[in-house]
Amino acid sequence: MRSILKLLSKIRDFRFHDLRHTFASWYMMNGGDLYELAKLLGHANIKMTERYAKLGREHITKTGNTVKVMWSMLDKKKLEQEEGDQQDVA
Repeated sequence: MRSILKLLSKIRDFRFHDLRHTFASWYMMNGGDLYELAKLLGHANIKMTERYAKLGREHITKTGNTVKVMWSMLDKKKLEQEEGDQQDVA
């Protein structure tokens, strides 16, 4: 406990409210749903929740790479289906 207090004593301009932003970001980075997060935080407006749930660049890059892989898998499957359809016609 002392080490935590010592660490916290070095932080400047910290407000307890900052933890809401940290929680929101971590929640989203771990697969949370934006609408569920809005309910957890008590937001009536989804735009406010979007402001809270800022995502780190590494997470955005990782998500973008995942999407690229998914699209390439879908394209490959579509190509295989088209080739199968052509063989059925022949």
